[in-house]
Amino acid sequence: MPIDFYLAEKIVLLPYMELLFENVAKTASIFFYPEADMGRLKLAGKIDTDDFKTAYDKLLEYAVEKKLHKGILDLTDLQYSPPLARAWLATNFAKRALKFLDKSPIIGIVKSQNAFQRLAASAVISSLGMLGSKIKIEFFETLAEAENWLKNQ
Repeated sequence: MPIDFYLAEKIVLLPYMELLFENVAKTASIFFYPEADMGRLKLAGKIDTDDFKTAYDKLLEYAVEKKLHKGILDLTDLQYSPPLARAWLATNFAKRALKFLDKSPIIGIVKSQNAFQRLAASAVISSLGMLGSKIKIEFFETLAEAENWLKNQ
């Protein structure tokens, strides 16, 4: 029964999303929520470095194109992301993204069910603080919680 409630809540919050990108391995998908003017990157399974980088580069491309500054990083089903990919995210990608975005990013992160990936995500986010940027980030247990929080930002 809780799953039905969760799905019903999800539909009420953000009823429509458009798939903008999905890699062949289906380990990375990018969605756009037109009504909420935000994007969502979903990483799943065991993603390799090239797919990881491609997904984030595509996300930035769409964010600039659609003038987005709010988004969800959905790690719910992520089992593995390579350490080199995470290092690239915290250094190369983050600096580049901050240059291109019109406003300071607001990001809701849905935690992975994998304990190691939860820890890895926290470490990457901690390193972003060293960039001196004004990125607003919150962690959530469910996608519905992240959607609801971002909808009100």
